[in-house]
Order: sequence, then structure tokens, then C-alpha cells
Amino acid sequence: MTDAAIAYNAVSGAGILLNFDKDALKDSTIGLLSYEYNDGQLLSDLKTRLQSAGADVVDVKLDTAGIFIFNSIYLTFKEDFKEYTQAWGFPVTSLESLLEYNREDPERRIRYGQNLLEEAVQVYTADWSEIDMQIQRADAVLKNAFDEYRLDALVFLNSSGTAAPAAAGYPELTIPLGSEKGGAPQGATFVTGYGEDEKLLNLGYSFEYHTQGRLAP
Repeated sequence: MTDAAIAYNAVSGAGILLNFDKDALKDSTIGLLSYEYNDGQLLSDLKTRLQSAGADVVDVKLDTAGIFIFNSIYLTFKEDFKEYTQAWGFPVTSLESLLEYNREDPERRIRYGQNLLEEAVQVYTADWSEIDMQIQRADAVLKNAFDEYRLDALVFLNSSGTAAPAAAGYPELTIPLGSEKGGAPQGATFVTGYGEDEKLLNLGYSFEYHTQGRLAP
């Protein structure tokens, strides 16, 4: 988690101090999100670990119907990519150039395809009304949950609940949670309120400290 915090400081310039609180989860209220495709045993284990770290865990449901992020990401990706790569002096500074570069060695560079990039490069004018609608809906759903249950954070397995926080711009952090029966690594993803990045890092540090869920590859 500390590595994640160092990386966060580097890309944001936030300057968050790394003296995190191992007991940040104590007396916190955590909303646990579950989905029918989640591994029941892993979910139960996650709840137990949160409680063992001192958190009060409540089951929460989010109405995320109509919140889609992938059909919004590509709408602005071409211009965002250009702005970011030019600002930081990348050797490839346009999405068109990146696509051509990848096609020169497809076996290594685009083994799994680049269909999302191909879609993004075709967009010339972003539909901001669609983007704004997704952001506002996601923010309303999350704010309502945080207020209703008086939550310090939402937690779910892996990436199962990432859509709404991603759309609304709420900070997310995934902490290792061991592995499932087949050996695939698992994680507990924490989400805090908008702008509560430092709080998120403290909660993640506390969970990592008390669970030690990382397995060496």
C-alpha cells in the first residue's frame, strides 16, 4: 500500500505523508457490496477480516442501473491522450501514432487487440451531455449510500463494484486478499468519498496491516 501511496504522490503532487494509521479501520463503518457472481467464501472472509480490524460492517446495495463507463471513456480518450503525452514529452504523442506503432509488432504489442483504441480514434467530438449524465447519476447513487449508512468507505471484491466510483471520480484502492481456490489472486477494493484520498490510503494501510493478504507470485 505504501508503494501505491508513493506512486499516487508522484502523479498527483499531493505530498501525502506516509505515516499511516494501522488502526484506521477501528470504529469505522464499512459498507460491504456483494454480487451474485462473487465467491461466497471469499466474501465471508472479507467481512470477517474487516470486523477483526475493528470495523462495523453493514451490507449495502447500490442501484447502478444505467451507469456505464466503458462507452464514455473512449469519447474523450483521443484528446486526453494527446494532451497528457505532449505535456510529459512521450515519444508517441497522438493516438493515431500509437495505433500505427502497435501494428508494427502486433504479436508483442497488441496480442489481445486494441479495439477500444480503434473506437476512440474515430471520435472527433465528445458527447459531453452523456458523460455529464453518467457522472451525476453515479455521484448521486454513491452520495446517497454514504449518507444513508454513514459510511467511511465501501468495500467489495476485486473490481466487481468499480463502475459507479469510476464514473463519479471517487478514489479506489485494491488491497491483496489472498487467492481463490484455483490460485488466482484476489483483492479487497476500498472506496471513500469524493476527495478523501488520504483517508482511503489510511484505511487501506490498516486493512493490509491486519490481514497480510498478499501472496508472493
